[in-house]
Amino acid sequence: MIIVLFLAYFFSFSDAAPDKSCLTPEFKKLAATCVEGLNPLFAELQKPQNNEAEKIKLINLCENSLNCFKSIEKCAEIPKEIIDSAENICSLTKFLNSPQFSPCVEIIDSKKDKCSRKLFIGSEQIKGDRKEKCEIYKTNGDCARKFISSSCSKEALKAFETFRTERTKRLKC
Repeated sequence: MIIVLFLAYFFSFSDAAPDKSCLTPEFKKLAATCVEGLNPLFAELQKPQNNEAEKIKLINLCENSLNCFKSIEKCAEIPKEIIDSAENICSLTKFLNSPQFSPCVEIIDSKKDKCSRKLFIGSEQIKGDRKEKCEIYKTNGDCARKFISSSCSKEALKAFETFRTERTKRLKC
């Protein structure tokens, strides 16, 4: 509930005359639905996904929440940083639960690889400016790559390289 209130805080309506579509009961209902949809998402993010159905459920909740917020972004004036953070969390969730990489996540967890865990699990995914995130992807990414290449499959390494390239492009590193 606190998370929902925290994110709702970022909804700042402009002092300028809003678009009439932003004042409709339909928009207000959609905005409320978006905020309410965060509770099940955060509940799923906090528990392990033990099977394919749970992984798919989490990915769908993430994508649905992101799409919902993008649909109200114009009227709610959601800061770009919030949308970017949501996109980061969703793409990371999808990557970590992908068939190519999820077996590697188990290895990372069992061996407690610090570089990979910091890269994938740390608050760095949400906090920090672009420059800090780029540095994390460079430093921890190089270290994680070594661990992944020696401990996981070639498919996992390829998936990691693709994910890392996409992430650094999005961050404009």
